[in-house]
Amino acid sequence: MALATTALNSALKSSLKTELQEFFDKQMSSSPNVSTADAAQDLANRIADAFTTNLDTWIKTGVVTTTVALGIPVATVGSAAAQTGATTATGAGLGSIA
Repeated sequence: MALATTALNSALKSSLKTELQEFFDKQMSSSPNVSTADAAQDLANRIADAFTTNLDTWIKTGVVTTTVALGIPVATVGSAAAQTGATTATGAGLGSIA
């Protein structure tokens, strides 16, 4: 899992760096008539967009391990040694991201 996480982090970092570099290149070649305030606002928007897109991707690719709490009602069939079934009510669990 650590190798996959490292590769994902590297890919997302690269994507973020590329998006920011494209912005800086655009700003460097833009007209001198762009105000500092406009450039700062544009930079803030680009960083926020790039960061949230990459953060969303990173979060959604995480592995979540869930331990289900005891006591959730279930419906079962089969002998005591070979019961199968499904929950019949919602329950609380404890999740952790690996």
